[in-house]
Amino acid sequence: MRFGARGNGVTNDAVALRKANKARTTRFLYFPTGVYRIRRSLVLSKPVIMGGFLAPKKISSGVMFIGAAPKLRDTQVIVQAIDPGQFMKITKFAAVFTHTRTPVSNFAFRSDCWNGGYRRPGTQLAGSFRNSRFQFHFSDGVGGDVFNFKSGSASNWLSKNEMAARMFDE
Repeated sequence: MRFGARGNGVTNDAVALRKANKARTTRFLYFPTGVYRIRRSLVLSKPVIMGGFLAPKKISSGVMFIGAAPKLRDTQVIVQAIDPGQFMKITKFAAVFTHTRTPVSNFAFRSDCWNGGYRRPGTQLAGSFRNSRFQFHFSDGVGGDVFNFKSGSASNWLSKNEMAARMFDE
């Protein structure tokens, strides 16, 4: 990622992410592997975010929200390679995970990949969400939880398909 975002989990990347958002010419924002800390509000209008990360001995996630819930407007995340089993390590894994003070709202997550590689205790979705949409592609033999909604969750749309499909006009 250009614009100075470090993705080291320590540096406040909010200013760099605002610059990247203003400079983008498409709806796509690409995030290299890392932990992007945002200490002030960041409003992204209708982006498609691609990326993910692995934190040793911590929950590994395609998308993780921690702290204050972000202000999202039709924000869609597409993950095209989730398979923590390929690392041959038993890991706590969630395709989408929240540990926020309030539910994450107005969020869409689409998985365009086979998500069967995680080991127990794993889940496709863990956290508190409102007015959000989730579409996954995985086999029926996947271990762990599938959808693990926490308190405060309401009005969400879920789909488990053999093939993921477009959720917003692109």
